[in-house]
Amino acid sequence: MSADQQAALERIATDMKASAQSLGEAVIRAERELDEAFKNQAVDERAIRDATTRIGALNGELRAAPLIAHLKTRQLLSNDQVVAYNESHGYSVTPSPREHKH
Repeated sequence: MSADQQAALERIATDMKASAQSLGEAVIRAERELDEAFKNQAVDERAIRDATTRIGALNGELRAAPLIAHLKTRQLLSNDQVVAYNESHGYSVTPSPREHKH
């Protein structure tokens, strides 16, 4: 792996961790706010729907963060490096016995 690739991979990892941490904190904060409002009976149906929609969106962004990082990582690598990367992350595809052709 080249020095440029290594530096780019480190940036991707750093950015992903920062994004995931920030999003995770936002999810926790939004969940607490909803719980508190519900406990205090300070919500109606619309407020619950709005809060849960926001929490769902935040969870979606949180789920996307590592997937986008993997995508960006693959784009930096050669085909051989992608194979090694996939294997190191458990993504290698091995043909099942039914797919094996002679």
